[in-house]
Amino acid sequence: MSGTYQGTAADTKQPSPYDPWYDLAASASASELTGSLFGAAERPDVRCFLTHGRVNLIALIVSGILLSVGFLSFGSPNVDFRSSDSNWADGEVRLKARDFEGIVYLFEIYKIQCDSPSAYLIRTTSINFLNIFAYPSYLFDRKWRVLYGLPEPHIGSYYPRSDRAHCSNRGTTPEISDVARIRADEFLEKL
Repeated sequence: MSGTYQGTAADTKQPSPYDPWYDLAASASASELTGSLFGAAERPDVRCFLTHGRVNLIALIVSGILLSVGFLSFGSPNVDFRSSDSNWADGEVRLKARDFEGIVYLFEIYKIQCDSPSAYLIRTTSINFLNIFAYPSYLFDRKWRVLYGLPEPHIGSYYPRSDRAHCSNRGTTPEISDVARIRADEFLEKL
C-alpha cells in the first residue's frame, strides 16, 4: 500500500433514481448547494421540497392541538347515577368539580339518612363507542365499572330536587359524614 486513500465501493456508488435527493444531486453542482437553505432561493424544485416539509410540520402541530382539545373535551364524559330503589339520582359535572368520588360519598349519605342499606349504585350513562376520545376513560376510570341500568324517567338525572322535602335533603351531622366517607372509600377500593 502506498499510503494514499484508494476509496471503497461505497464511495464510488452512483445515486439511485429512487433516492429523493437524486434529481438534486444529479443536476446541481456543489456551488449551487452551498447557497441559503441549500440553494433554495435559486432552485424551485428544492423550494418545493422545503415547502412540503413546512406543510407537514404545520399539519402535525394542528393535528396535535386538535387531538388535545378532543381529549380534554370528550375524553372523560360526565356520568349519571341512580339508586337501585329509584329514590335518588345524581351525576358528575366535571366543570363544577363534581366527580365520581363525590357522587359515591353523596350516595352513601343517602343510604344512611333514608334508611336504605340494601340500595346499590347504578350507572345510567351508557358507553358511547363512537366517542374514540373516551376509550381511555372507558378502560381505566372506575366509574365505568359500576353496573349499568336504564335511567328512570320519573326521577331524571338529579333527584330529589333541593326545593322538595326528602330524607336526603336534610343536613348531615359530622358522624354521618364520617361514616359515609368510610363506606365510600370501601366501595371505591372494591371497584
